Amino acid sequence: MAERAENWGKSMDAGIWHFTHTYQERFWPDPEIQGIRYTYGDLDDLVNLLLIEPMTRQAFIPIFFPEDTGATHGGRIPCTLGYHFMLRNHRLHMWYFIRSCDYVRHFRDDLYLSVRLLLWVMDELKNRETYANDPDHTWRIAQPGDFTFVCPSMHYHRGDGHLVRPR
Repeated sequence: MAERAENWGKSMDAGIWHFTHTYQERFWPDPEIQGIRYTYGDLDDLVNLLLIEPMTRQAFIPIFFPEDTGATHGGRIPCTLGYHFMLRNHRLHMWYFIRSCDYVRHFRDDLYLSVRLLLWVMDELKNRETYANDPDHTWRIAQPGDFTFVCPSMHYHRGDGHLVRPR
């Protein structure tokens, strides 16, 4: 276990250490990767789904993949579980599900990058709508909606306690 803990977040490949995942890999996985029944979808598929079915409840992009379950690879698993988007009343709402978040080191960046993702999705929808048959111009009039952050384990490391205590 000590060896495994030492190597969290890294994997060995030809003597070079690599992180076990990136968000880009999870947003746009290799198109050759086969899931249980189908090829993995990606962030572009999510945008296309919203373009075709703006009121869908299925616009979810996972970051946590089946290979992360149990961390059998010995690497560090993503903190982010995924993002869910829903359009209601001309507002695109987003839920950000994360299993664990370091309040001191990552919380602000996680929130900022999640909202940037929401804005990117909206920009993509507005740009692609030009080519779609949408007489209502759904995405041209849509605005950012509510942002909901769900995190069962918000924490900070002992050495960072002085940064969160009231002065």
